[in-house]
Amino acid sequence: MKKLNLIAIITAAMVLVSSCEDEVRDPIVTLNAAPEILAPTGGSFVLTEETEDDLLTTVEWSDADFGYMAAITYTLELDEAGNDFSEPIALATSQESLAPLYVGEINNLLLSAGYPFAVEGNFEMRVAAAVHKDVDTLFSQPVAMSITPFEKIIIYPKLWVPGDYMDPQWSPGDSPNLYSIKSNNKYEGYIWNPNATANFKFTSAPDWNSTNYGYGSGDEVSGVLSDDSGAGNLYLTSAGYYKMNADLTAMTYSFLKTEWGVIGDATPGEWTTDTNMTYDPATKVWSVTLDLVAGMIKFRANDGWDLNYGSNNANGIADPGGSDISVASAGNYTVVLDLNGPLYRYSITRN
Repeated sequence: MKKLNLIAIITAAMVLVSSCEDEVRDPIVTLNAAPEILAPTGGSFVLTEETEDDLLTTVEWSDADFGYMAAITYTLELDEAGNDFSEPIALATSQESLAPLYVGEINNLLLSAGYPFAVEGNFEMRVAAAVHKDVDTLFSQPVAMSITPFEKIIIYPKLWVPGDYMDPQWSPGDSPNLYSIKSNNKYEGYIWNPNATANFKFTSAPDWNSTNYGYGSGDEVSGVLSDDSGAGNLYLTSAGYYKMNADLTAMTYSFLKTEWGVIGDATPGEWTTDTNMTYDPATKVWSVTLDLVAGMIKFRANDGWDLNYGSNNANGIADPGGSDISVASAGNYTVVLDLNGPLYRYSITRN
C-alpha cells in the first residue's frame, strides 16, 4: 500500500512539473505602467489663420512599460470632454514619446470632425500605447484643454450622384455631392429629382474611371451597395427632394424624401403647426417669407421631429437636432435653409 501511495505522489509531482513547464513556454505580458503626459498639462489654445503654419505645441509623454522589450506605437487622441473617448480624433502616431502639433493640421482635424469654428471647445487629450492586437492597449490619464478653431474651407471626402434625373444626364462632374464631414466613410447630402422616377449611382470621382457604386442584392431599393462594375442602378420612385446617405464601410445606402418647414413660438403655428417652405430648383434652397414674433424657431422635415435642424452656436450653421434659433424681435422675415455643401446653412433676414 505504501509503495502505491509513493508511486501516486511521484506521478502527481511529474504531472505538476510538466504542467509548469508548459506554462513557462507561453509569453507572460505584465502591464506595468501606462504612459503619462508630461507636457502640456492643459491650457487654452486659440487657433488663427495667420499662424496656421506655426507649431502649436509639442506633446511629450513618458514611455509605457509592458514588462518586456517591445516596439510600442503611440497614438495621441483628442475627444470632446465628457465623451469618454467614444469618438476620438487621432492627432498623431509615433514610435517616440513626443509629437509636434501644428496649428493648421489641428484646425483641419477639428473642422473635419464637425466642431464649429470661432467657438471654444472643451476637449480631453490622452496617449494610447499599443504593441499587439492581442495585448491590451495602455492609456494615459487625460489632460483637459480648450481649443478654438478658425473658419477655413475644408476639402471633405465626397461622392458624386450622377443619374438620369440630371441635365445633362449621367454626368458625374455636374451632379450633386454627398460629403463625409468626419472622414469616416459615411456620406450624406441632398438631391432634387424633378422626374416621376430616377435611376442613379454613386461615384468616387467626377467621372466613370474610378470606383462606382450600384445596388448589391435584392432589388433597386434594397439598401445594399456594390462596387462591382456590373452593379445595377439605384432607383427613386417619385419626384422630390431627397436626403441620401451612403456608408462605404458597411456598403449600405438609404434615402428619405423630404419637405421642409419652420416651427416654433416665433412662427404663426407656434410649436404646433409648421409653416411650409418652398424649394427653388434654380437657387437650390428652401425659403419662406412670413411674419415672426420674438421667440424661437427650428427647421424640420415632413412635419415631424425625426429630422430637424437648429443651431448650436447661432452662427448660421444648421446642426442636426441643434438648439432652438432665436428671433430677437417681431417683423416680416425671409427665412432660408441651404442644404447644399458639407455644412448646412440658414439665414433669417428682416425685410
